[in-house]
Amino acid sequence: WTTELHEDDTHVIGTPISPLGYALPQPLQLIKAEWQLVLQNGDTVLDMHIPNFMPLELDLLKASLQRALEFFPRYHPERPFKAFICSSWIFNTQMGGMLPPTANLLAFQRQGYLFPLPSHGAGAMYFLFGNQLVDLQTAPQDTTLRRAVIAHIKAGGKLRHGGFFLYPEDVARFGQEPYR
Repeated sequence: WTTELHEDDTHVIGTPISPLGYALPQPLQLIKAEWQLVLQNGDTVLDMHIPNFMPLELDLLKASLQRALEFFPRYHPERPFKAFICSSWIFNTQMGGMLPPTANLLAFQRQGYLFPLPSHGAGAMYFLFGNQLVDLQTAPQDTTLRRAVIAHIKAGGKLRHGGFFLYPEDVARFGQEPYR
């Protein structure tokens, strides 16, 4: 199955993406007069960086987003932004089957709209183990995440990369899973 996108003067037909981060197989037809295009190529977006030295706690993440909402309009009023985005291994939709539902990483995923990206999984291995090539027999398994990733790979699974976006007006609902 290959996704397609067709557009004419009155309609757009394409592959819808679930907020859970995967493409839906049934094409969707939208009537342009009934829909507003809110994000497109070329729009200014803020690309988030997730530092490895801070915990993925929702209150800290929300506070950071709120600071960005204040900072960028003040210092860059000429460039209003339309969304926060991030592409990372932490938005791998498979994590939901690998980690406990209470994991901070999953709570973070649920706060945005996830979308699929081409991926190879090397980012997760490098971030978690310091190297893309890891001996699964000797790799450290001192965290729930490391154990889950190793178990997933040993079972024949592959790692993925994913994307996340959040509209600025939805930052107030961050922590309430605004797109679920």
